[in-house]
Amino acid sequence: LLAGRVASFFVRLLEAAAHLPHAHAVAALTAAARLLTACPRVASILDGTDRAGPGPSMTAAGGEQDVDSPAALASTAWSLVLLSRHFHPPVAQLARKLARAEPLPP
Repeated sequence: LLAGRVASFFVRLLEAAAHLPHAHAVAALTAAARLLTACPRVASILDGTDRAGPGPSMTAAGGEQDVDSPAALASTAWSLVLLSRHFHPPVAQLARKLARAEPLPP
């Protein structure tokens, strides 16, 4: 797996989960957790303490987003903050576990 592509997909999954109904948000968070297991380099997205300001741009020369950009690994999973305050308790609990990189039950 290309770490940049997995990181880009991971961030997009989290952003989508913030807008989905609660049952679908749980599924998206579970898929994101499995991506963390499959590609451990993506876990760097969960720790945004060593970076200041927005990450590098993932925009290609033509203006479209480059999903293979290594800049995705320098981004931060800010959507987890929003999801950890979700109104549905299981979604909030999963988001907090994912933010702490805790393994989810099978």
